[in-house]
Amino acid sequence: MKMLFVSIETTGLKPGEICQLSCITVDTTLKQIIGHNKFFQVNEIPDETSKINGYTVDLLSKLSEGRKISSFKKGILKCFKEADIIITQDVDFLVKFIKKELLAPGEALFKENQKYVSVVKIYAPIMKKKTVADMGYSYVKLTDIITKCLGFNGRNVKALTKRIYPDINTDTKETFSDSRYKAASLYLAIREGVKRGYFTKDLKVVNK
Repeated sequence: MKMLFVSIETTGLKPGEICQLSCITVDTTLKQIIGHNKFFQVNEIPDETSKINGYTVDLLSKLSEGRKISSFKKGILKCFKEADIIITQDVDFLVKFIKKELLAPGEALFKENQKYVSVVKIYAPIMKKKTVADMGYSYVKLTDIITKCLGFNGRNVKALTKRIYPDINTDTKETFSDSRYKAASLYLAIREGVKRGYFTKDLKVVNK
């Protein structure tokens, strides 16, 4: 089985562009884990977004070496099509941006029988965070899953990220929000969730 963990950073929501895409491919048959990461040149970044994620047009131009996301369309979509399960923080958010930037009108991102999972959604019944109106469980933050539910800390995430992405510099303070840390956190959340019996191997929630 092939699993694809995906995290993105964007320049905003309306309309916004993907400025970084980090993936981790896990082949459970070959017991192989590979990290992939790309930065992309963008047209503009609103000041309010830059203050939140630390990205600027000049920084992304340097990190991406001037390449836009369209330059990597074939490889990115190939990763999506080859995966049996796609795991991300919020599927709707991911699909919105991938459709806008990489898919032709009417083109589907997911293939038939492919499973896609929002980590913040499947952890909701496990962490049992009630909605304000007490109408079920609300989605939880990825950071809360890692720290409050699983008991890990920032050092654990940094160490795992370094193992998956050896070229990342984890020794200096980050000046921008690097989605490689979120991709590693997604992998950690699912790996530990299966180990601890929260989910089956095909990521069905185990009712306890």
